Amino acid sequence: MRMLFLLALALTIVGCAQRRPQDMTNTDIAKFKDGYLNGCSNSVVKRGATPARASALCGCILNQLDSSLSHSDWQVAALETPQEFHERVNAHWGPCLTPQG
Repeated sequence: MRMLFLLALALTIVGCAQRRPQDMTNTDIAKFKDGYLNGCSNSVVKRGATPARASALCGCILNQLDSSLSHSDWQVAALETPQEFHERVNAHWGPCLTPQG
């Protein structure tokens, strides 16, 4: 899962190469988030989850990030290496793995 996620994220980041965080617009950040959701969901499905479960998990992670990151943080995150962003994600996905009930 990690390798597929990193590949999807790398492809998203290529379009943002050679930019400064302050140059990242709301549209750029939205595209980055969409790229993350697609890459994450595809990776989770390839590991055997249903598309609905993958979408729920990846959406939860993105919601956790949204609740923790400011606009400036997102501008920086959109330019991070895949490994750096993966580490950021790892710090926020714990609540998404907790069984609901």
